[in-house]
Amino acid sequence: MEMETFPETQKTTRQVLSIVRVMLIIFFGYEGVVRHKFVPKGQRVNKEFYLEVTFARIDKEEGARIMEAKAMDAPS
Repeated sequence: MEMETFPETQKTTRQVLSIVRVMLIIFFGYEGVVRHKFVPKGQRVNKEFYLEVTFARIDKEEGARIMEAKAMDAPS
């Protein structure tokens, strides 16, 4: 039984460079990664944004209380 051979085809590859910038905030605990959040394009990671991400999973009432307490502790 004769094996059928196919002509070698030359494959060309083209490398496409893409510039993608992504910022990711990761929270670690003793179990590993606890939470992660991709930062929207154009968003500055300042105190307010960081606190918003940090306390996003806490009750609104409790989160507001914690944020007020932290704001009072911050030097003016």
